[in-house]
Amino acid sequence: MDLSQMVNENNDQRGERLRQERLRLDLSQKDFAALFGKKTMAAFRYEKGERVMGQDDLEALYAAGVDVYYLITGERTQPDLLSDDAKELLKLWDLVEPNQRGTLMTLVKNFAESFSKSKTSD
Repeated sequence: MDLSQMVNENNDQRGERLRQERLRLDLSQKDFAALFGKKTMAAFRYEKGERVMGQDDLEALYAAGVDVYYLITGERTQPDLLSDDAKELLKLWDLVEPNQRGTLMTLVKNFAESFSKSKTSD
């Protein structure tokens, strides 16, 4: 395999990852292209591996929530699994004296059972 074939293979792989990320986000090519200020044909050419995205396009996609690390490397970034509220609860938990955490846990469990979503939706 010569260098031009290797470059084309890499472009094809990048294009396929771009298509997979667009589908993961449930976007049409038109809507995806709008994320980085291009026309639908540009997104089509990127996905086909005919063009390579520049830094400005990648930065715009990153700002729109696209997993740019995946587009470049083929590896997914780790999602932020906790909401801001959950993070705040954990910070508050850490402030509680260890010998009082059992009491707090009982309080939270009782509260959750009393006011759970299934009870409030009835």
